[in-house]
Amino acid sequence: MGASPPLPEASALHSTRSGARKPPLRFLAVITLYKLAPEDSCSFRTLQRAISQLDPSRGSVIVLLHDNSPSTVSEAELAPNVRYQHTCHNAGLSDAFNSALEMAMRENCDWLLTLDQDTDLPVDFLERICHAAELVSDDPAIAAVVPQIVGEDRMLSPNWFWAGAIPVWFPKGFVGVPNQPTFAFNSASTLRVSALRQIGGYNKWFWLDNSDAAVFHELHRYGKRIFVAGDIQVNHNFSMLNIERRMTAHRYHNILMAESAFWDLAMNPLAGAERTARLFVRWCKQLLRGDEAKFRRETARALMRRIFTTRRSRLTGWKRELLDVRPELAKVPEQDRNPKLSVCLATCNGEKFVREQLMSILDQLGAHDEIIIVDDASEDHTKEIIAALDDDRIRLIENQQRQGVVRTFERAVRAASGDLLFLSDQDDIWAPNKVSRFVDAFDRNPEAMIVTSDIQTIDEFGNPLTDHIYSQSRPFTSSVIGNLISNRFQGAAMAFRSRILTQVLPFPEGFHLLHDAWIGTRNSATGGKAICLDEKLLLYRRHSGNASNRLHVAEQVLKRLRLLLALVTRWFKNRWTPTAGLP
Repeated sequence: MGASPPLPEASALHSTRSGARKPPLRFLAVITLYKLAPEDSCSFRTLQRAISQLDPSRGSVIVLLHDNSPSTVSEAELAPNVRYQHTCHNAGLSDAFNSALEMAMRENCDWLLTLDQDTDLPVDFLERICHAAELVSDDPAIAAVVPQIVGEDRMLSPNWFWAGAIPVWFPKGFVGVPNQPTFAFNSASTLRVSALRQIGGYNKWFWLDNSDAAVFHELHRYGKRIFVAGDIQVNHNFSMLNIERRMTAHRYHNILMAESAFWDLAMNPLAGAERTARLFVRWCKQLLRGDEAKFRRETARALMRRIFTTRRSRLTGWKRELLDVRPELAKVPEQDRNPKLSVCLATCNGEKFVREQLMSILDQLGAHDEIIIVDDASEDHTKEIIAALDDDRIRLIENQQRQGVVRTFERAVRAASGDLLFLSDQDDIWAPNKVSRFVDAFDRNPEAMIVTSDIQTIDEFGNPLTDHIYSQSRPFTSSVIGNLISNRFQGAAMAFRSRILTQVLPFPEGFHLLHDAWIGTRNSATGGKAICLDEKLLLYRRHSGNASNRLHVAEQVLKRLRLLLALVTRWFKNRWTPTAGLP
């Protein structure tokens, strides 16, 4: 199945700033209750036991009990680290988890642990989760740590899909970061708060059922990956294993509608066929077992919808049913007026200029912003210079082997957690007002996905050059044809909304393309708008060590043909999946 290289031992992890041991990790654990007192919840009892075993020097846990019961079911006194939150109606899982996410951000927590009310956690669960989180803490592209979930002697979670369609469960005890998109149950999943914030939290359309599939799907669309901690085994009572005893026919209907909608929105046609076949097999089993007629009818109706109605009709019916009970879903979310900024910077033997570049950037960032630096196996003092800046906003990730500029930038954007992503080379200088001008441009143009600017070329000593071949002095165009003729997207002079990561990732392999041309033209090919500021906001340094140099005419033609082929290839690939995302 393919997994990333082994992760280092936790004991080998040190701060990239000072070499000191990292501070304890902060977790917020949320348990969603429904008609069950906290003291009667298996999850709450076993979580408390696990907290008592956690070494405080490694991590601390805040517990949020989100009660969706019609009325408060317990007045029991709770521990100081336990918060109780009651809603007067069943708002489902997405609202509970999003409320917990907001609390986790206020409390500066690193990880959000999501739990159903009936999960049996092993006593050393938090110790092991903390160990796994320490292993991946320096790679923000890893957005979740998930244990293996077992129910009635069956492996339930996590899984991946062969050919994007056939579910495959990981072998018992598997530990690693799979290359394939990985899906897991909500319960006992530990998710990175910054990654959840970037994707907008849990999808409110999947408010109760398939909320876990929706959130993991969105994380993968943003380029994030999942750490499977198969050395942690968790028992869980999965309601679908015993439908008649654990749910009503109405509840079963809602599950089938949400499952069908997710497969129509996020999965490919082969996966839809597999789901239809699965419904038929389930109906046959229900018939042979003599299950209650009301459940057989719901399965049969779901099967008929899959066979005899169109995808559009099924989705329309699903949305109509949801809006009847949750009309607030029709509201358009407000635009974030305080976006988090991520600067994605690739370094490789950049000791001569990297400090000057970083200083020109750091002065313009806020306390909640970040610089993601991926170093491509530098052999000089680049990493030491970065560490000497001693700034918490800098995250340094190291390639153990040389990957090249495109793969290095791809790793940086995957690790970013901001709403607006700036690309940066190691040897340029940012104008003092670059960030404010870009943020203002995004704010004034909410439909713009990319903002770029003109540049001023300078020599290695910072002196202006009159050669403008690398500048935007020629008329800017964002059209695909125009950029196939002559690329106008200069990576170091551009920024984009994180939402377009869902369109541009992964960067094409085997086409030998530059990342900036790919991001710009792919955005235009999918209908995204790009604008150019007529200001020289980047001092673009030209020197003998630059990674990008002028090409011969034949090489330029070949490069544009490769770009066109990559665009066409991605278009065909995405046609195989019904749509790029969820509502």
